[in-house]
Amino acid sequence: MARDPISRSRGGGVDLRLPSSIREVIRETASQLRALYASEAAADDPAVARLFPTPYLDDPLASLAFDDRAADALRQGRLEAIEIVERTAASRRLSPEEADAWIRTLNDARLVLGTRLEVTEESTSDDFADDPVRAGMFQHYMVLGAVVDGLVHALTDD
Repeated sequence: MARDPISRSRGGGVDLRLPSSIREVIRETASQLRALYASEAAADDPAVARLFPTPYLDDPLASLAFDDRAADALRQGRLEAIEIVERTAASRRLSPEEADAWIRTLNDARLVLGTRLEVTEESTSDDFADDPVRAGMFQHYMVLGAVVDGLVHALTDD
């Protein structure tokens, strides 16, 4: 019987048996997300806005005050999670904290991709078959989703 590529380890973390190609996708995804956060265009990018939504739609001043207090901390937390993913991409075992950083980073990347692709719950690969670039992005989106799902299940399995 084949073992799951992602499973709970005896020590409480997560065991990873991912192929090197998937690990490279994860490493590259984290790097691209870091670059996106640092880009000058990030402030006007709807995909990035999805990660940092306006907290008070009907009160721009309250939103601005929130941004002044919390935006840097939120961004720093995301950058720290990315660093953990980059550092542990080749690891065979993740601590619960490292697995959580993977979940947060890969889910953020999925949100960015999903926003750019306008993915809905009904979206399938057939929706992107006419455009090889978008089809590749959707495949990337699906791979990241499978890894996130595996990590969540591994952390919550009893």
